Amino acid sequence: MNQKDQESRYKITRKNEGDIFIAEIEFSIYEYENLDFVIMYFCYNNQTHNSVEQLIDKYRSNGFETCIIGCIKSLDEVIDYTDDKVYSSFKNLTSKFDLHLDSATDFDFENLIQFCISTEIGNYMSVSPHDMKYRPDTKIQVISVEADTIQNLISVLKTKTNYLFKNNSAKCNRFMISAMTKDKDFEDGTHDYEQICEAFDEYMVEDADCLLAGCTEMPDVFTSEKIKVILIFCDK
Repeated sequence: MNQKDQESRYKITRKNEGDIFIAEIEFSIYEYENLDFVIMYFCYNNQTHNSVEQLIDKYRSNGFETCIIGCIKSLDEVIDYTDDKVYSSFKNLTSKFDLHLDSATDFDFENLIQFCISTEIGNYMSVSPHDMKYRPDTKIQVISVEADTIQNLISVLKTKTNYLFKNNSAKCNRFMISAMTKDKDFEDGTHDYEQICEAFDEYMVEDADCLLAGCTEMPDVFTSEKIKVILIFCDK
């Protein structure tokens, strides 16, 4: 059964295909029928592999401009990734996604939906579906932080990024950031964005690509003047 949430500038359609949860996002201000984003949330196992592959092919047949994101939960059954055949099969599936997040949670799935919406209704809007399709089969990491002040947000953000990169010696060369708030003062907050980026600067290469989406119109995200930041780190 479909659950639709319609807004003036975008439409979200949520649906289930068996054990696969799907969010279809369409920006209604454009005069074409292609979906802008499709996010699939599922456990990877032998049963879901073929179903997910068929769904990807179906969405691709409707238009290659759609950005398809895989949000892969922990396994329903134990799969031996030291088995070359099994690992190759898994990688073949992830290669069909534009972006994919492994070991994902319900929280990650909702954050990715919010991030994708913010790319359209944001104030800066330097992130687009095309930007996110930059290199297919890009593995991502997602961090989100919510706080009442920029200082508190940066403090928590530093802690989370330190934990994320503590066992990873390689620096990141591409990231995307969305800041969502009802605080109108943030609309011109270039300095705030600079402070946010400085919180994880040590984990970025010197000329890292930064894609920015600022948003003060995100509905039903906040009940007060808080700031929420969602960061997506890309492995290529």
